[in-house]
Parts: sequence; C-alpha cells; structure tokens
Amino acid sequence: MAEPITLKCISLNARSIVNKFYNFHFEIIFQEDPDIVSVSETWLHGVEEFPNSLFLCNNGYDIYRSDRSDRQGGGVALLVKKKLNSQFISSAQVENGEILWISVPSPTDKIMIASFYRSNVSSLIPITKLFEDVEMYAQFNCPILLLGDYNLPNIEWNIPTAPNIYEQDNILERFQQLGFFQLVDEPTRGNNILDLVLCNTENMVLNLRLLDPLATSDHSVVSFELLFDVPNAPPQKVRQWHKCFFFGFERALEMIEWGQLFKDCDSIDAMYEIFISNFESIVDQFVPLAKPITRPITMSKNSRKLLLKRRKVLRRYRLTNSPVDKAIFNRLNLNFTNSLKNEARIREERVLRSPNPKKFYDFIRAKTKSSAKTPALKKEDGNLTLSNVEKACLFNDVFSSYFSVDDGVEPRFPRPNQGANMPTVQITRTMVYKAFQIS
Repeated sequence: MAEPITLKCISLNARSIVNKFYNFHFEIIFQEDPDIVSVSETWLHGVEEFPNSLFLCNNGYDIYRSDRSDRQGGGVALLVKKKLNSQFISSAQVENGEILWISVPSPTDKIMIASFYRSNVSSLIPITKLFEDVEMYAQFNCPILLLGDYNLPNIEWNIPTAPNIYEQDNILERFQQLGFFQLVDEPTRGNNILDLVLCNTENMVLNLRLLDPLATSDHSVVSFELLFDVPNAPPQKVRQWHKCFFFGFERALEMIEWGQLFKDCDSIDAMYEIFISNFESIVDQFVPLAKPITRPITMSKNSRKLLLKRRKVLRRYRLTNSPVDKAIFNRLNLNFTNSLKNEARIREERVLRSPNPKKFYDFIRAKTKSSAKTPALKKEDGNLTLSNVEKACLFNDVFSSYFSVDDGVEPRFPRPNQGANMPTVQITRTMVYKAFQIS
C-alpha cells in the first residue's frame, strides 16, 4: 500500500552546465540527493556533442533534454531518479525559449512536470506555447508542476500584482485563471524572482528554500519537497553469478528429462514457457541474490574545505557587494572546480590501471547507458494517452496498415539457372603441407 511521501526537488538556472558538470554532480546530486532536478540554461547542443553521460549520474537518473540547436544559450533538462518510472511527454524549441514535459506516475494518479526557459523578457511565444500545453494536458485531471526561469522580473508574486510591461500583467492573470500558485517568495537573481515554482494543487509543495548558486551562476538554487504518492518499491536485488555453484547448476540441468516435458507441447511457445520455468527454478536454487553495493563518490578533505570557504565568502559578498570579496569568491570557486576535476582524473586513472577489466567495462557501460521512452501519443479521438497498452495498440494499427492482405494466390518464381556443374576440386596431402609450409 502506497503512503504519502515527499520527493526532494531542485530547480536551478545553470548559466551553462558545460563548465559546471563536476560542480553539478557534487553540489547538487551528491550533497542534496534530489529525486527530481530541473535545469534551465543548459547551453547544450545535442547528445552527439554533449552526451548524457557528462551529467556524471547517468546510471541513477533518467535524463530528458530539450537543447537549443540554432544558437548558443538556452536549453532545459530534467533528471528523475529511475525508481520513479518517469515518462517523457513532449518537448518544444520555440523562439527564445524551450519547454520540456514529463510525467511521474503513482498507484492512483500522476503528476505532470514541465521545465521551462524564456531568454527574452519581451518574447511572448514561449509563454503562449506553455499555456497551450497546460490547457492540453489539463485533460489528464492531475497535478501540474511548472519549474524553470520565466524571466518575469516585474511581477510582485507576494501581492500578487504586475505592471503593464511586456504583457506581464496578462501573464499573471492567465496563471491565476489556470489555477496556479507561485511558491518562491525571495529573489533568485539580484532583486528579482525569476526562477519560479508553480503548482495547480495547494499544499503539494513543502519546505521551499533557496540554496547558494551553482558555481559561477548568478541564480540561486531552489530546493523544495513535493508531497506525492509513489509506490514503495521493494529493495532491488541482483544475481551474484560469481557466487554461483556451477557444478550443481549443470547437474540440475542434466537431470531434467526435456523430451518428456516437451512431448505434450503443441507449440514452440508452450515449450519455451516450460524451459523458462525450469531454468528460473534452477537459477533460484544455485545463484544467490543480494542488494547491489553502491559506493557514492565522495569529495576529498581539500575540496570540502574549499567549498566551505567559498560559501562563507559568498555570504559576505552578498552583504558587502565588495569587489574584493567578488575576486576572492571567483578564485575559491576556480580552485574548488579544479580540485573536483583532479579528483575525477585520479579516479579514472585508477580504473584504467586496474588489473580487473570488469571495472573498466562497468565504467564505460555507466557512461554510455541510455534509455529511450515513448512519449504520449494521440488517439483517434484527439486525446493523448500515457497507457503502454494503448500505445502498443496504436503502433500495431499503424504498422499493420502498411501490410497487404494475402489474396491466397501463390506467386510464381523463376526457375534456377541450370548451368554447368562446378568442376571437381582435388586436394592432396602435398598441397596442404605446401600451403602450411610444412617440410
């Protein structure tokens, strides 16, 4: 039975994740251990140039991206822990903005989550597209959570009110009409609230607070908890094949009278089911199960000291706005980033020099692993579906429509060419010895 729990969520503007991958891994993934992360301004340009493995947490998260391909800047990403079984819904790149949608299921409901970025305060195209998506996904009758940098500097969310500048008063009114509550009440960049957390369900977002910016980004990181029902998944266990009693395994397979078991089978599927049932029973008997051992990557003592110093100087700089403190912060941040890179280089060299090749292949596999998920599909009635069964039926209908119906007429094939037979080739012992240069 599922119980209400909270999911830890992070929303941040990276101002280019390209030069902050190590900081992102240690400061966000390692230290905060979030379930869901929304990143705006990724500055990524396609998985061919920047694969998901650069996030350094590819094996623990499903990674979704909407990159800006036409010029530098922009782009959004969502990272969701694999245990949540998230699903890609859609993505869009519009003028001066990107939108990315996913859903996270629960036993009784789902939540739709969007990561949004708008680079120009005067551009209405991204906001218009967002409102169109919200109205379309409202058909699911589920909670909707909107994250990202909306670039709405003139809206007073605490009141709430907005001046008639770049249609911000109309944008605020539209959010209110759609039933959204904006939860960030402190400036996230300078004196403005740019990074928003909007939800159409009350009391779903808890314990919202602002964290220090990521590396050299000038946006505060938004951290909060999401009250949501998720199934309590049983502890994951894997087969310990290196501890398998192979002699007993082989003997058990040899003792099975396969012919006797298969004699009453009327199809290959029935034979396969019998084989799999017996094989899995033997695996359960001779191959033990155990929880996988995961050793989180930790920071060195030197890196931790640099991080604490950087945080101390950042807080002082926010109070004094002193150029001296800014210079000290930049130097400490550079030293901290270089320390993280050096630690990563040492770990990779340790893998390369290891006499155990399995460590190398596990390392490469973790860097190249990816999972592609089918987005929401539109049914004949125009509504979207997230059901795997309905998706399979839709694909089946499309694929089957391309096949012709068998008319029962056997096609005629040309007779094979009745040419001359291949001449006899004689191979003698002398020829073989000569070919192998055996004297």
